[in-house]
Amino acid sequence: MLGIVAALGWLGLAALADGYFAHGWSARWYWTDADGERHLVDRTVEHRTTFPNVHRPIARYVQGWPFERLARPEDLPEIDAELRARLEVPEGPARYLSLRARSEATLRVDGQTLDGDAAGALPLAPGVHDVVVRWRGRALPYPARGRPDPRSAFLELTWDTRPGPGTTVPHDALTPASEAWPTSRLALWWAAGLGALFWGLGFFFAMRAPRARARWRRFGLLATVAVALLGTAYRAWDYDVVPEFRDNADELFATWNGWSILEDGTTRGWTIWPAAYGGTVSVEEARYFGERRPVISPYFEQPAFFHVIVGVAAHLGGADHWLDAKLKHTRLVPMGLNVIAIFLLVAVGRRLFGPGPGPWLGALLYATLPIIALQTRVVKEEDLLVVLALAMMLFFLRWREHRKTRDLVLASVCAGLSTCTKIPAVVWVPALVMLVAAEKGETRRAVLSAAIGVGVSSLLLVFALVVDWEVFVMTTAKQGSRPTHWNLFPRFLDAILINHDLVGRGWSLFLWVAYGASVWSRGFKNAAVVAVPMIAYLVAIGLGSGNHTFGWYMIPVYPFLCLGTGDFLERLLRRPTFFGGGIFVTLFVMYSMNFTVPVEWAKQPEAWPGLRRDITLFLLLSLSPYALAQVWRDNRFFVKLARLWTVVGLAMVVWISADFIIHYDRSIETYFNFDRDMYFHR
Repeated sequence: MLGIVAALGWLGLAALADGYFAHGWSARWYWTDADGERHLVDRTVEHRTTFPNVHRPIARYVQGWPFERLARPEDLPEIDAELRARLEVPEGPARYLSLRARSEATLRVDGQTLDGDAAGALPLAPGVHDVVVRWRGRALPYPARGRPDPRSAFLELTWDTRPGPGTTVPHDALTPASEAWPTSRLALWWAAGLGALFWGLGFFFAMRAPRARARWRRFGLLATVAVALLGTAYRAWDYDVVPEFRDNADELFATWNGWSILEDGTTRGWTIWPAAYGGTVSVEEARYFGERRPVISPYFEQPAFFHVIVGVAAHLGGADHWLDAKLKHTRLVPMGLNVIAIFLLVAVGRRLFGPGPGPWLGALLYATLPIIALQTRVVKEEDLLVVLALAMMLFFLRWREHRKTRDLVLASVCAGLSTCTKIPAVVWVPALVMLVAAEKGETRRAVLSAAIGVGVSSLLLVFALVVDWEVFVMTTAKQGSRPTHWNLFPRFLDAILINHDLVGRGWSLFLWVAYGASVWSRGFKNAAVVAVPMIAYLVAIGLGSGNHTFGWYMIPVYPFLCLGTGDFLERLLRRPTFFGGGIFVTLFVMYSMNFTVPVEWAKQPEAWPGLRRDITLFLLLSLSPYALAQVWRDNRFFVKLARLWTVVGLAMVVWISADFIIHYDRSIETYFNFDRDMYFHR
C-alpha cells in the first residue's frame, strides 16, 4: 500500500510540474554574419515567458552554437530571436497586448503587425490567438561581475483591459506554437513513469524486509536516493545558464586542458600572467564569444586529473576543437560527482553518528543550500575533491572498524589522488596519517598510509617530468607567490561567495556554529575524523590562496560542515534547547527570509513599520517553542512543538533555497553582493 501511495505521489508531483512544461514560447535564435546572411543558431522552448536580462539569451547562443556548420564567433552575437506562441485570452473583457523591450521588438498577432502607434491599441477577444515576437538586442560586457550592463536587452509581454502597458502575461496563457510536447515535457513524463516504478517497488521491497533493521536500512537507501534527486534537481535547473560562462573563466581552462590532453596529449589553458613565462611556453590568444584569453602550452597552473574527466564530457558532447566544448556538457561532470558525494556523505555520517536522521539532514543541506548547490554545478577541481575526501573518510572509518588493510590502502589512494586534483589537498596525506597514528599500536599502518599517499601524490611529479619539468617548477613557484596577511581565515566563516557574488553569510555562520557544537560534543575519535582533514585543508587553501578569495575555495569544506550540522539538527530534534533553537532561527531561517522580499523595497522608510511588525511576530512565534521546551523539559507537548517548528523552519529554508535557485538568473543581479550591502551588513 505504501508503495502505491509513493508512486501516486510521484506522479502527482509530475502533474504539477507539467503545468510549467506545457507552456511558454517556441523560440528560434538567429545570427547574421558579416555578409548580412541570417543563420539559424538554435531552437528552444522557453517555458519562462519573460527575459528580465541577458543571461538566458546568452546561454542560448554560447551553449547552442552549431560549430559544425557556423564559424566560431570571436564576439558575443547580438540577440536576434523569433518567439512564437498561441495566446489564450480568458473570458471577459478584451485584452490589449504590449511589449516592454530593449533594444528592438516587433509584435505580430494573428498575422497583423502591431508596431509604433499600433502597439497596445488592438483589442483581442477571448479565445486563442497566434502571437509572434521578433526581438533584437545586445548583450554588453560586464561592468562588474554578476551584473550585466544596464543597457543590455530584456523582453516582457504585457496585457491589460485598457490600451497601453499592463501586467505581465501569465505563463499559462502561452502555449508553444511548434510543439505541444517539447523535449522537456516528454523528459518529465519519462522521469515520472520511471520514478513511479522505482518508488513503488522500492517501498514494496522495503516493507517486505524480514527484519526491522533490514527494513530501516532499505528505507534509509530510499531517503538517500530522494535527497540525491533533490540535489540533482537544484543543480540541474538552468545549469547551462547561470552562473554565466563569463562569471568563472576557470571553467574554460579546465575544459580546454582536458579536451586537449585527450586529443593529442597537449596541456593547454589560459593564464593571467603570460609574460611571466618568458619564452618557455607557447602563447596564443583565444577569442571566444567576446572573451580574450592568452592561452599557454604547456599548462600547469592546476593539476590535470579532474580536467581529463571534464575532457571526456567535452569529447562525448561532440567538440571537435578545444574551443568548441560547451558547459552544457562539461557541467554534467560536477553534477554527477555531487550525486556520488551525497551518497558518500550519508554513508560517512551513519558510521560516525549512528542510525539517526543526522546524516540525511546533513545531506539535505549539502543538496539544497544555494551557496553549495549553485557553486557545485560549476566546473572546478574542488568538486572531485569532495568525492575523494568523503571516500577517504569512509574507507578510514571502515578500516578503523574492521582493520582490513584494503580499506586503509583505498583511503590512502584517495588522499594521494587529491594532490593530483588540487595541490593544496596534499595536506590530506598527513591528515590521514595523523588519524591512523592516533589509533593505538598502529604506527606501522601509519607509515604504510604515508608511503601510499606520497607515492600516489608523486604521480603529479611524474606527469610534470614527462611534459615539462622546468615550466612546472616555474608555475608552482608563481602560484605560491600571492600576497598574504595575518587575516587569512575569518573570510571562510562569513565572507562566503558564489563564484564572485558575496552572498550566503547567514547560512555559513549557522553551519560553522552548528558544526562547532557537534564537534565539541562528540567523542575525541569521531570528532577528529571531521575536524583534522577539514582544518588541514582550510589552512592549506588559506595560505596558498593568500589574499585571493573565490566561492569555490569552500567547496571541500562544506561536506564536513554539513556532517556536523546534520548531527546538530538531530540533537535539536531529540532534545530542543533555547540555544540550539536560537541559532537555528536567528542565523539560518531568518537569513533565508531576506530572499523573500525585494532588496530596494526593504530599504524604503514606508516598508520599515511592516517589516518590524512581521519580524517581531516571527521571532516571538519561532523562539517560543524552544523557550517552553527549555523551561518544561519533561512536557511532551512543548518538546513536540519545538520539534515541529524545527521541521517547519528547515522546510522553509529548503523552499526558499529552491526559489532562489529557480530565479537565480534574476537573483544574481537582485541580490548581487548582498552581504556587502551596508544597509544589511551593519
